[in-house]
Amino acid sequence: MADEAVEWGADVDLLDLEQTGELESYLQRGRPYANLTASELDRCWVPAFRAWFRSRGAEDGLGYYDLDIEMELRGLEPPVQIVRAELALSHAQLAAITDNGNPALNDK
Repeated sequence: MADEAVEWGADVDLLDLEQTGELESYLQRGRPYANLTASELDRCWVPAFRAWFRSRGAEDGLGYYDLDIEMELRGLEPPVQIVRAELALSHAQLAAITDNGNPALNDK
């Protein structure tokens, strides 16, 4: 069990590094979405999220991640209420993986 905790910590550290890299990349490219209003960001974020959700591929991820980063830099929340169906499906898929793939993840 202790080994699992160490592995989990390593996964979290790698995720933090990946997010830092995405932020650095976005800033180096000159914050392409910096000139959008908050409502324009919302309108762009929804289709970008849906495209990412459908493909889960890097080709759609750039726009989604960039919009997410711009919102985070401004302290804005993405309009997740609009994509509730996709989020519910994502949570169900994750639950199925953790329930079937590694029962230890369900230990409380």
